[in-house]
Amino acid sequence: MTTRPQFISSKERRRRYKTIEFYNPTIGVLRYVDGRIDPINFTLESTAPRNTGESVTYEGGSIRYQLPEQNSDNASLEIQLGRVGKMIKQKLKLLTGFARFDPTEVIIREFIDGATDGPFVLVMNVSTVTMTAEGVSILAELDNPASRNVSEIYTIERFPGLGEVF
Repeated sequence: MTTRPQFISSKERRRRYKTIEFYNPTIGVLRYVDGRIDPINFTLESTAPRNTGESVTYEGGSIRYQLPEQNSDNASLEIQLGRVGKMIKQKLKLLTGFARFDPTEVIIREFIDGATDGPFVLVMNVSTVTMTAEGVSILAELDNPASRNVSEIYTIERFPGLGEVF
């Protein structure tokens, strides 16, 4: 009986966590992660506007968005919120009077399990909120589409193959 050599190899599996953070002075900070039921903690990047370098909790929920194209003239992002939308609806109802004119910041962070260089970050502002019986749809736009946070910065730490080019 002969044995056959094993030529099976697979990529290292790393999970990508899609997160969203809303901030408004009236309602405070709301953080959610897609595809989870239970809360999870992540450490924020050193350039975060709040809780810099701290471990913060993201609540589980269903969040759907498609990142804007890099060659797009208008950097906008449509966010569909499932169960999370019902919770956010209650918070948005607190925005009355002049509080409605305070900009609501949206921060998209995508954490990769096991990555040491921090998350991909996209900072935008809410421009339109559509509330339905099922949930909330939010349109977020970038004030300056030429901003460099629209795309990811290629570093040797994140993409080791670049070191061979230089």
